[in-house]
Amino acid sequence: MGQDTHHPIATGGHDGECLVVIAAPHVEAILRSLDYAGDLVQVAAGFFDAHDISNLAEAKGSLVGHVQTGAAGDVIEDARQIGGLGDCLEVLVKAFLRGLVVGGHRQQQRVYADTFGLSRQLAGLAVVIVRFAGDDGGRFALVLEDLAPAEQGDQIKGCGVDHARSAVINLAGLHAPRWCDPTLLDLGWTERISQEQADGLQAMLVIFAEQFVEHYGSQILPRDASILRSFIPKSASWMRGRQERFSPVHGDYRLDNLLFATPAGGSPVATVDWQTLEIGLPGRDLAYFLGNSLTSKDRRESERELVGAYHEALMALGVTGHSLDECFDDYRYGQFHGLIITVVASVILTHAGRGEEMFMEMFSRACEAIGDLESLELP
Repeated sequence: MGQDTHHPIATGGHDGECLVVIAAPHVEAILRSLDYAGDLVQVAAGFFDAHDISNLAEAKGSLVGHVQTGAAGDVIEDARQIGGLGDCLEVLVKAFLRGLVVGGHRQQQRVYADTFGLSRQLAGLAVVIVRFAGDDGGRFALVLEDLAPAEQGDQIKGCGVDHARSAVINLAGLHAPRWCDPTLLDLGWTERISQEQADGLQAMLVIFAEQFVEHYGSQILPRDASILRSFIPKSASWMRGRQERFSPVHGDYRLDNLLFATPAGGSPVATVDWQTLEIGLPGRDLAYFLGNSLTSKDRRESERELVGAYHEALMALGVTGHSLDECFDDYRYGQFHGLIITVVASVILTHAGRGEEMFMEMFSRACEAIGDLESLELP
């Protein structure tokens, strides 16, 4: 990975926290072959070399690489402060995992360790968690299913209604099993946003929104700039709104983070990139996906049907007391999630080419949806 390819991960004696990621077409066979969980480190050592992995705890510069058609496209420079990661580990596995990016900082470690037991209905991602450093959760091994021959979605192109239907039904499988479950708030990493945090984010958005508008200039329609500026003063209230309904939410559920079956096979839809998972309003995930993963024309023609398919899947999985009208209203309310994610990501990440096009497409689709659904009129 550019200048950081000289940092291999040692197979033993690693101080601090460690995340090992193994792509396993035959997960059960590999697990049966291990005498104890620690052997997973040796297995990983056989899969990876210094060109596959990088320990960002030692890196001094930014991480630069190409992640297929991934998160911000051609990427991207990770503008986070690498020095602030401490003993955290982030792994970019380019060829072997077909562009899957797995973050090993503490938040994502706990997500992997705690969350996949929450939502057994979620299709397409077989994950086996094996801890091998006592009970502190500091080190564990993660085995991921090889999802080939599934193919990644294309955020710019958008998807058809059939793929969208599969994706929203899959999303219900994440939300329904722990719908409004108060024990979610006891996991330690699932605190709800405080008023102070929301106010701070709103202050940040004031600055970021103007930088975004200045950067894209004439590409932004006056109506869209007006929608963005009208939302900013309401953003802190929006972030803390509708807390009576909650579940695990992916936070970045969109086409670049989904893989779909091909004629050669694969699960109907599979989900990757869990580092933004939190507890929040389920309608945010639904709105974010439908609001920026379909063309505006397809969304307008199909959103009622697709929200209905999502709601029907929730009901089939045991959710009660949540009407279709309420579900659609949450979908309208959640549209601002796409606006925030797009503006913030565009400002904090260095990008060019595909990234420029992708962020502009996502922003304009989000604004179209907000306008069509009159989301600014909601309390």
